[in-house]
Amino acid sequence: MSRTNVFSRLENGNQYRFDDKSSASNRFNLETIFDFSNLQPRVQTHLKNVYTCVLVSVICATLGVYLSMTDWFNYPRLAIFASIITTIRVDPQIVMTAFLLTTTMFACFTLSALVTRKRTYLYLGGILGTGTSIMLLLSLMNIFGRSQLIFNINLHFGLVIVCGYILYDTQLIVERTSNGDMNYVKHAILLFIDMVDLFVRILIILFENSQSKNKKSNNR
Repeated sequence: MSRTNVFSRLENGNQYRFDDKSSASNRFNLETIFDFSNLQPRVQTHLKNVYTCVLVSVICATLGVYLSMTDWFNYPRLAIFASIITTIRVDPQIVMTAFLLTTTMFACFTLSALVTRKRTYLYLGGILGTGTSIMLLLSLMNIFGRSQLIFNINLHFGLVIVCGYILYDTQLIVERTSNGDMNYVKHAILLFIDMVDLFVRILIILFENSQSKNKKSNNR
């Protein structure tokens, strides 16, 4: 084999590598993030209905919290979320921060689950089930021990588990819809429960951090 043939092959190989790198770099843009062409049209329509129901549920829950805080419309059935806020005495700034963080994290994990072409997050079911069992055991242990350390571990570990459930439930909804399950109300309830659980845990974490900062400032 002549030297010219060897050099020509090396140049062609380097050119192919450069083309692969340039094409790979072009994949990482905003268009690929919001590209849902891998989903079937009926799945896309179903997801629109699901997230519309989730949005309506969030609006109704927010309205219920507001009405339950007023004296002229204070019914126990509407105080589900308000009781969380009033019992831990959270100021409005922390509540708004928790809501923004919840919305951002929920949107990011949902987009991650929808953009991924392979349904790899469906294999998280066993891991999430094991994690939920560990959380249950920690909660039962903490009933008798009353340990702040166990509470914090359970709280932060539960936050990771909830994020995993958002990924898992989103891809599970897509998979069930592809198989003919078009009950968007049931699917919306799944995601709404995940969102509420995420909001509550972020709210408690922010409240705990605020309390610790106040204690440090008072000790000074």
